Amino acid sequence: MDRVWRSYYEVSPETDAQKVWLSESVHALNEMAKLRRLRILAADQTVSGVMWVLLLLGPWQPAVSMHAFGVERFGSHLLMTATVAVLIMLILYMIYALDNPFGCEPHLTPEAFIRFLKAHPTPSSD
Repeated sequence: MDRVWRSYYEVSPETDAQKVWLSESVHALNEMAKLRRLRILAADQTVSGVMWVLLLLGPWQPAVSMHAFGVERFGSHLLMTATVAVLIMLILYMIYALDNPFGCEPHLTPEAFIRFLKAHPTPSSD
């Protein structure tokens, strides 16, 4: 971003059309820089340790307490409890996967960024 801004500072428009273009271009660049800052801040955010403790321990109480009550059909009750446990595990895995987009499956790879850089090489810095 520093190189882009430096190149903008070197521009000295001469015509009114160039001045309008530069003004609009600077506005778009400011918007792009703002969105970039937001992406960087969002990448640093993660689920805290306390929240993970609550996420891992809290949901098991309903699944475990389901067996505290007497049932007539133990097999169907066991199936229902297992279903709740599996759903809890899937939800926890989803939270973990969204919290670590580059580390677990499915994950983001740098392949698309590498293809973009090959198609749009950056100018060498002077």
